[in-house]
Amino acid sequence: ISAEYMGILSLVLMDPLSLYSVKAVLVLNGEGSRLVARYYGTDFADEAAQRTFESSLFAKTHRMALDVILFEGFTCVYRSFGDVFFYVVGASFENELVLVSVLDGLYDSVCQWFKESFDALAILENLAIVLLLVDEMIDHGVILETSPEILLQRVQLEPQTSKKIAKAASSMMDKGLNVVKRALLT
Repeated sequence: ISAEYMGILSLVLMDPLSLYSVKAVLVLNGEGSRLVARYYGTDFADEAAQRTFESSLFAKTHRMALDVILFEGFTCVYRSFGDVFFYVVGASFENELVLVSVLDGLYDSVCQWFKESFDALAILENLAIVLLLVDEMIDHGVILETSPEILLQRVQLEPQTSKKIAKAASSMMDKGLNVVKRALLT
């Protein structure tokens, strides 16, 4: 068996049909510092390895016009807006179009949330929203949703739901206090 055949066979045996498509989602500022980072799987053992990967990736891509790169054994797709860089990282055998659909979903969701204008400071000020968008898109590396409209609906439902729960809890507390008052007065 030739070495070339063995290389192809090893790629096939790496389970390219796995649902676990995404290894990381990164949002970096214009200096390459982390704004948002979600890593999935065991490819990046600790935070030091993550930070090293992020700085190397940024150094390699921040001046390039391309949007797909094979970097350190990973397929990376990226996009920038002003001083914000979005990255989606997958395995080396991962389909770039799948990763680009995740990237586009995140980028379009953020653009719609901020009404087309944002920067690194706006991302940090709304960090909970951006993290929630990422968590609604991907669960442990499995892509759940990429449609910006659906993602934004899910993000916007969170505060309404919590307000309803708070209102119901307040109402129940008021009723409980009234029962206690009546019991004490009689």
